[in-house]
Amino acid sequence: MDPTVAPILSSLVLDAIVVFFLLITLNSNTKLTVAGRSMRTRILSSLAIVVVAITLPLAVIQPLITKYYRDNNSRLISTTISEGTARELAWYKSPQKRPADIDSYFLSASSGGDRLAQITTTTANLNSKGAHFGGESSREVVIKDITVSSDNSLATVEDIESWYLPEYDSNNNRISFPPGKEKIINNQVYILINEGGQWKIQSNPY
Repeated sequence: MDPTVAPILSSLVLDAIVVFFLLITLNSNTKLTVAGRSMRTRILSSLAIVVVAITLPLAVIQPLITKYYRDNNSRLISTTISEGTARELAWYKSPQKRPADIDSYFLSASSGGDRLAQITTTTANLNSKGAHFGGESSREVVIKDITVSSDNSLATVEDIESWYLPEYDSNNNRISFPPGKEKIINNQVYILINEGGQWKIQSNPY
């Protein structure tokens, strides 16, 4: 069943139960006068209408709010992957210049972040040999699936990535690669942590 439909069905069932018991109450006392029974009928009918009027709109609104929250959460997670890998690529192009806002997208090592440490090691290796990836380097990310934990603290993202990484030496001469090695296309998995309401990449297992 679609999770957005369940609250509506639950509300309708609740309304039916409330109305059922109101009707039982309506006919439970036979000692009332005709006028008294008429008054009680109007009161109970009004109560039944109020119950339906309150619970049904709430049941309709709740799944809409849930869907909006879920879609917005997925958008924030996708943006973290997109912007995070963009900072990663920028650092590879200029290994001596660490992007100022890269910590906004990657969990720090002190907080258990693995991926940022791996990127730092790659840039250190490039610096050690005076190399860098060319300005024409590029990357494309296509999100396939996003799974968020029930407490909204952790997310797993599966995507397909295409990286083009031509390498240059300290004299800006292009370093030869075996055919096909400059362009990498593969499936990736990211683990993200919700740190104070902001999604950050914790690791990139594969």
